[in-house]
Amino acid sequence: MNIKNYAKVYDEVASQYEEGFSKRQEVKEAKTGALLQYLPDGGRVLDVGCAVGGETYFLSRKCFIIGLDISPEMVRYARQRNEGNPRVQIILGNFLEMHFDNEFDGIYANAFIHLFPEYDVVLAKMRTALRKGGVGLISTTPSERTREEIARKKDYQSTQER
Repeated sequence: MNIKNYAKVYDEVASQYEEGFSKRQEVKEAKTGALLQYLPDGGRVLDVGCAVGGETYFLSRKCFIIGLDISPEMVRYARQRNEGNPRVQIILGNFLEMHFDNEFDGIYANAFIHLFPEYDVVLAKMRTALRKGGVGLISTTPSERTREEIARKKDYQSTQER
């Protein structure tokens, strides 16, 4: 799928993400905590594919966060959730088209890397964005085998493939 088509797909499911956030809040808080333990107070973190901004909120308890997403609807929810938070900036944009150079102490990329068959390009771009000694948390959907395919999630309600 063309990366720009992801914006349309995620616009369509943004309300589902928002509705489901409270159900997964404990897991998301634990994931962000796993990264935060390695970051300095007041550090800078890039939340790649920030979706509705829940993890962005948790990360901002200790650090300054740039949340980035390609979906205008996801960005709208993320901005709403983090409104008035001086430690958060939410940006609408394509990570692959952004230029970050040694700017972040950490990168948080939850359920993001599997969207890219050329994951090595994404990882290299993330490395360039990190400062020396920076750390990242990259998580993806678990699988018993390596594959490239489109699979429809069971709880997914959309006309777009995901």
